[in-house]
Amino acid sequence: MQLRPSRPLAISLAVVVAASSLSAPSAAAASLPETADTQVMALTSTDGYTTQQGAVVHGQWAWVLQSKRVKLSSGREQRSTQLLKYRIGDENPVASRKFKYDPKTRTNTLGHANDMTYDTARKQLVVPVWDEARPANDNLVRYLDPDTLRSVAEKTVKGPAHISAICYFGGRYVAGSGTEFWRYDAELENGQRILKVSLDDTDQGIACDSEYIYLPRSKRINPDRLDNTVHVYTWEGKHVADYLMQTTWGEVEAMTVRPSDGAVFAAFNLKSSPDNWLTRVDKLRYEVRYGDTVPATVALYGQRAQLATAPAKAGQTFTGWVGGARYWPGDEVQPRIRGGHVTLRPTWMPAG
Repeated sequence: MQLRPSRPLAISLAVVVAASSLSAPSAAAASLPETADTQVMALTSTDGYTTQQGAVVHGQWAWVLQSKRVKLSSGREQRSTQLLKYRIGDENPVASRKFKYDPKTRTNTLGHANDMTYDTARKQLVVPVWDEARPANDNLVRYLDPDTLRSVAEKTVKGPAHISAICYFGGRYVAGSGTEFWRYDAELENGQRILKVSLDDTDQGIACDSEYIYLPRSKRINPDRLDNTVHVYTWEGKHVADYLMQTTWGEVEAMTVRPSDGAVFAAFNLKSSPDNWLTRVDKLRYEVRYGDTVPATVALYGQRAQLATAPAKAGQTFTGWVGGARYWPGDEVQPRIRGGHVTLRPTWMPAG
């Protein structure tokens, strides 16, 4: 039998939200829960590549795309892109590669470079190379070696009108443009449209984990403030929550969830500095972790997580999850600290 207390228990602690701007958010954003953002490292611009584009974090590494405008002999301006690899915490890149404008294709190898993801199965970076100046690349993605930063393969993806945002997690992709997103298998095949959005702000890439899809967006409110928001959906396209990012002095350009620990990172374009920033974003998502035998429960910050079903163990009776108190499958918990996760372990007694 399973022992159970007379009533369920739950953790519910208040958190302190730190203000970060001198001007107020828009009326629509003011009511949203706010993330807690911590600057991790400057993403130093070099050789005029000052515009932050896509970024992704995996393990101890961060890969960052930056672009610049190049004036042609005709007087028109076009875009060149560079890809940088950093060890997180060290502001000196360990590798870099430039992808310069090619007049024959009217673009560069990585196009606008608006977003990037890391495919853990292929162990490769994946970049959508859409460029408004090159319609032939609207649905083209390129795979890159994460060490040499060279393009090693490419694929045309069927589905949305164009692809400027992409995310991989756990053997599936989500990809699309600012208003339309499709879900794909591990080979970017068998696409299914899951999301059609209509928002009055600028789309800035996409992030995802096992449960949710995160759409970072930006909207300038006045010369001193940008409202950066995150709109959260399920993998079936159901809208579940919105968050206001604490950072308002820069424009969010990319967001990524690190698979190893669930940490969320965002890359920002700064308004008044040649350097951009990689920032850790807390109070957005958290995990309830049960050890190696049960997959973690993923939940959104400010919402309670329902605990997983008890694991089976021969000759033993499950006596609850323990982590500061005793909990039971179906009980609800929340993290104690900002950005924290809930860690529990199973307890047992001999059956009979």
